[in-house]
Order: sequence, then C-alpha cells, then structure tokens
Amino acid sequence: MLTTTEIKALFWNKLIPFFSEGECKNIFSYYRDYVRMKGGVSDYECASDIQRILEGYPIQYLTNIASFYNHDWYVDDSVLIPRPETEELVAFILEHQPIPTSIIDIGVGSGCILLSVQEAWACPLAHGIDLSSNALKVASKNATNFGIDATFELLDFIDESKWSQLKVYDCIISNPPYISILEKEVMTKGTLAFEPHMALFSEEDPDLFYKKIAKFGQSHLSTNGSIFLELNEFRAQEIMNVFTALHYKVDIRLDMQGKQRMLKAYF
Repeated sequence: MLTTTEIKALFWNKLIPFFSEGECKNIFSYYRDYVRMKGGVSDYECASDIQRILEGYPIQYLTNIASFYNHDWYVDDSVLIPRPETEELVAFILEHQPIPTSIIDIGVGSGCILLSVQEAWACPLAHGIDLSSNALKVASKNATNFGIDATFELLDFIDESKWSQLKVYDCIISNPPYISILEKEVMTKGTLAFEPHMALFSEEDPDLFYKKIAKFGQSHLSTNGSIFLELNEFRAQEIMNVFTALHYKVDIRLDMQGKQRMLKAYF
C-alpha cells in the first residue's frame, strides 16, 4: 500500500500539468479522505484512479464523497454533484423561511438541499420526490448516514395527474433541470460526460419545471408558505415572469458571483 506522501507525490506529478494548484489540492483532499476510509490503495489502484481523473471523471464520483454544507455526502453518477451556489440556496431558505411543519423537495437528487434544511428544522414532514429510483437510493442513504428524518417517493412531477398523491406544504424547494441544449457549449466536459442529463437539461423548454412548480404551488402551497428555487442565471427574468403572471410575489437573490441565482415566491 502507498503512503499518503507517496500518493500526494504521484498526484502532483501527474495532475499539475493539467490542473491548477488549487484544483490539485482539492482533488487530493478528496482522494486522501477516500483512501483513509478504504484502508489504503496499491500502486495500480492509484495509477488507475489518476488516469480516470485525467479523463475527466469527477473526483466526487470516484470517491463517492461530495462536501456540502458541513457534511461529506454520498454521491454517485445517478445524482448531480452539489455545487457551492446550491449551498447559498440552503442558506437563503434557512434565512427567509420560518420553521415550517412540512416541506417538499422536487427533484431531490442526493438529498443535500432537503436534508440540510431538515437537519436545521426537524419538520414533522420532509418529503423528497424524484423521477430516478437510483437518485432516491442515494438520498435515502444520506438521510440514514446523518440520522435525518425524511421520506422519499418515486414520482414524475411533470405529470400533473400525479399531484393528487402529494400534500399541501409550507415550503416547496427545488433545484430543477434548467439548462437548455444551447448552453451545452459553455459547460465543462466532465459535467457533460458524466453527470446525469435528466437532472441537468430541460430540452424542450428550459422553463418547464418552473412553470409546473408555479402551477403546483397554486394548489399545494399553504397560506403564508414559500417556494425557493435555484435559477438559470440566463433566464432569471423569464422565470420571474412565470411566477408573477400567476400573481406570486417574487424576491431574487444574487449569488457570490453577483448572478441572479435564487428565487423566493409567495402569495
């Protein structure tokens, strides 16, 4: 088995021509923790893993670890890798939503948003839905790992006939698929090659999920309840118009880069 020093030397030698020093440090930090949990790696395993990284395979998928909002979450390639801007969404929700009695996360994925707010709130009802059964397994695993009480359900949210299975909620949250096909050219190769397209792209209409959520809220958002969403920065105004057309009041929050990234909608 390789020592930590030997692994670091191999990583620096192989990765520094292709990654910045900061990226190398981040990648090695994930891998070091992964090796500790695994109990060590051989020369062959380390070389194979480095090659996968050079081919663009995300370190979070390789290690099944993604750092997000004070936890290391389990992730695999059935869910999106949590992003820093989504941490800002969690903070926005906790700052602007009184503790609710019920919450739903539409497109729950790894569960990182729902479980982060549920850990702070301990709602009687925290429910996550997704179209991917594999994603729900990941979310359930994370809930179990951190001892957070939540329920999960396989459900096609776009099919409005399924909404009768859902309750009325004080807080509706979502980071829905919102990337149009035209935006593929500005995305990283690793994201395009390895992250689940179902969670990234809304191919027919980039605003489809927002339109559905706005309509869903008319019947499933409680009095004084709120909707919190992550936005496509390029379509923030269009998404705002979707909600104001249905008589919602809307607040937009900028992310750390000054981009229109988060929306709160309420009546």
